[in-house]
Amino acid sequence: MKKNVAIFLFLAIMCISSFAQTTTASTIRTGYFNKSKKQHTAAWIFLGGGAVFTVVGYTIGLNRVYHEIGSVLETGKDDNSFVVGSVIFFTGVGSMLASVPLFIASSKNRKKGMALSVSLKTEKATVAQQFAITHLSYPAVSLRFNFP
Repeated sequence: MKKNVAIFLFLAIMCISSFAQTTTASTIRTGYFNKSKKQHTAAWIFLGGGAVFTVVGYTIGLNRVYHEIGSVLETGKDDNSFVVGSVIFFTGVGSMLASVPLFIASSKNRKKGMALSVSLKTEKATVAQQFAITHLSYPAVSLRFNFP
């Protein structure tokens, strides 16, 4: 029982003393832009690397097919040496296909960063003070996402 009370008090003190994450609109906006830039770079790496792998795999596979045809005609045995080329080829094709969702996500994150707007405006609150109702003005920060 004492352990449970001690754990509860510890958790209560941690919850009271912890603060929320402070973010501003500029950090959110730069976060979207950084994420977009990293995804765009990764997408180009996947696309370029996939193109290189595809060409290399096609070249190796084509070369090995000629060697296999020659080995079948000479020895009558199947060599299966063109499998490496086809594996590299399909790895390249898969890499190029994987770049498409990254380009799409990069575009969406860039649009989210562009759609973010921040403004400072004055809000009014109705407050009852003693025997009268008064209107108080206070500054407020508005964070708006203008999604199309």
